[in-house]
Amino acid sequence: MARGIQAFRHVVVSGYICQRAFVAHGSTLSAIINARQFSGSVGNSSARQETAAWSQLLEWGLLGTAAASIAVLLAPSAVADAKTAVADSRTSQLKASVGTSKAAQVKQQVVQQHPQPPPSADKLPEYAADEVAQHRTPNDRVWVTYKNGVYDITDFIAQHPGGAAKIMLAAGGSVEPFWGLYQQHQKQEVQDIIKQYRIGTLKGAPAQSNISMEDPYKNEPKRHPALTIRSDKPFNGETPPDILAASLVTPAGVFYVRHHLPVPVIDQDKYSFKVEGQGLRTLQLSVPELQKHFRKFEVAATVQCAGNRRSQMKAQPAPGSTGHEIKGLDWEAGAIGTAVWGGVKLRDVLLAAGFTPGDPCVAHIHFYGYDVDESGTSYAASIPVAKAVSEYEDVLLAWEMNGQPIPRDHGGPLRVIVPGTTGARSVKWISMSCCKRPRTTAPMANGMMQRLLA
Repeated sequence: MARGIQAFRHVVVSGYICQRAFVAHGSTLSAIINARQFSGSVGNSSARQETAAWSQLLEWGLLGTAAASIAVLLAPSAVADAKTAVADSRTSQLKASVGTSKAAQVKQQVVQQHPQPPPSADKLPEYAADEVAQHRTPNDRVWVTYKNGVYDITDFIAQHPGGAAKIMLAAGGSVEPFWGLYQQHQKQEVQDIIKQYRIGTLKGAPAQSNISMEDPYKNEPKRHPALTIRSDKPFNGETPPDILAASLVTPAGVFYVRHHLPVPVIDQDKYSFKVEGQGLRTLQLSVPELQKHFRKFEVAATVQCAGNRRSQMKAQPAPGSTGHEIKGLDWEAGAIGTAVWGGVKLRDVLLAAGFTPGDPCVAHIHFYGYDVDESGTSYAASIPVAKAVSEYEDVLLAWEMNGQPIPRDHGGPLRVIVPGTTGARSVKWISMSCCKRPRTTAPMANGMMQRLLA
């Protein structure tokens, strides 16, 4: 509106100036036209054309003068009307503003009179441990406790990365003994998840768990201080790059360590492992018996964690990805190492147990470790039978690493070495090997626990 008034003022002023100019010089222009008309009467055609042009100019000038005069006469009322419209608009806006301000004041008074603070732990109901213990099944709703909080995790059970069976072990009790096994539960992202399911506060004595609170990691082996630690419980550490690059063979003391569970305590004098399965006769063999009855082989093989360089994947995610969906330990480049492994070929042991190469009933060879979780479930993995019994794949049952007995941290007294395959398949502290039609569905091997523990 303000710009329109200003433009109108410019028109009025211009019209007024035009009017004054024609008033001042109109007589002179008329005299010129009269003179041109006289000269045109004697037959000068160019003069006649010029006279006609000056006449037209005078006509347009007079018309412009008249329009300017009218504009000058109308200008005061137009400007007044415009000012009135602006004033009315401002009055309406002011009234609306006052109305809004009053509404806001009323709303603020209501809020002050009836405050609604966000829910907090202090406002949640209290539950005793025996009340929590009554909620152990989905029908009754599954409750657990963590520190002084009570949580209804019924709707989360199916989403648990470790599987429903694992989280149900804590049903009706505390999750803390279970979380003590896996340090990743202490991450903020896990804490944020469980907060969503809090329903109350624990009253009185803490809820009892169905497993011991004893630290399962109290008997861990000592580690070389050069290792870069990625987690303490379970322990995971990688080889520094300069040490890794110093030699083709990585010394055992600084070889990367990858654990999913506590390192088992094994009496080497009593140790043995079992071979069984479809079409096999069961064998129970100790390391000395392997050394006595089978030919020893040495294989230089590189073992690498599937999560090696994960930190770089997070820092430079694939197009369209943020990297936040990449879970697991933030390994740099040191979750890899090469050693000379000594042992017997798995093929030879399977043949000694009566395995027939090409048996259509056997698809995979399964390995189980002596490392177990809180439920007693072993870490397990499997490989295709074709790889296990190949004459050229060099799959070993190894007891030696770089000419020495394999240290506890690396699977001693006996482990599997599967060259050319992710390190998760080279099961440590092997307790049993068996032949089965389907591949193993043990939690570690099917990826459920690996998403949680990798």
